[in-house]
Amino acid sequence: MDIHNENVQLHGAYSIICDGTQDKSKLEAEAVLVRYVEYKNGSLLPVERLVDVFTTGDTTGEGLCDAVLNVLEQAQLNLEFLVGQSYDGAGNVRGKLSGLRTRITERAPKALYVWCHAHRLNLVIESMLSCNTEIVGVIGLLQELHNFFGGHKRHAVLLEMQKNEHFSRLRSLKRVSDTTRSWRSVEDGVQTVIDCYDVVKLSLEKMRVGISDAVTVNSATGLVMRLQEFKVIVGLFILKLVFTITGPVSRLLQGISADLSISSTLLQGCIMLRMNIGGH
Repeated sequence: MDIHNENVQLHGAYSIICDGTQDKSKLEAEAVLVRYVEYKNGSLLPVERLVDVFTTGDTTGEGLCDAVLNVLEQAQLNLEFLVGQSYDGAGNVRGKLSGLRTRITERAPKALYVWCHAHRLNLVIESMLSCNTEIVGVIGLLQELHNFFGGHKRHAVLLEMQKNEHFSRLRSLKRVSDTTRSWRSVEDGVQTVIDCYDVVKLSLEKMRVGISDAVTVNSATGLVMRLQEFKVIVGLFILKLVFTITGPVSRLLQGISADLSISSTLLQGCIMLRMNIGGH
């Protein structure tokens, strides 16, 4: 008997977390985690363990349910002890008629479904930021900068400029994705460009005049002009403010020790911080 079952059977309870993303083969790679209470050094501690990762072309509620049940069976985890299930808000997992949560509940009636609070917060961020075309344009510019400096020679120019400016740590521009699962990448991308703004601008200007490649010159010219636009600079700092408020909360919500009470407190604190900043 493995450590999972020892603790699960001791306390008679565990919950599952399931999430997926498309891999390079364009199939859905699903990760299944088990969350339970472990007795260690005289204390009860919540722990999470990765049970399995599987790839599937069937992302229906029925297909995912069969796959998840197979994972639990292989891990010898009794459905009688399943008291919770957490997924994102996609219809194939959240659906009340045939979603994964409904099919799991049919087999484990005590398995309360919780829509991942970190995912819900990311949806709020996505909805809020996508309402403003200027902000969407700034995020797009961040990705264009990442793409431009993705080549070895161009990246070398960026690193050289950082050395000339005596940066203590050399930085690379971050890949930016505006999907609901990747707002951390936008946060990192915004902070990197703000920290390296002058160096990025100098690198682009150097490639405007010091390179014979027409494509590079034209791209660098367009990017440096856009980077210096007032609306872009304001947009960068608005994004920084948004992620200053929501970023720490989003990461804490994904922590092992987070529960419904902690989640509610964190979100209330996020709202209060936003009100305090807005009031000033």
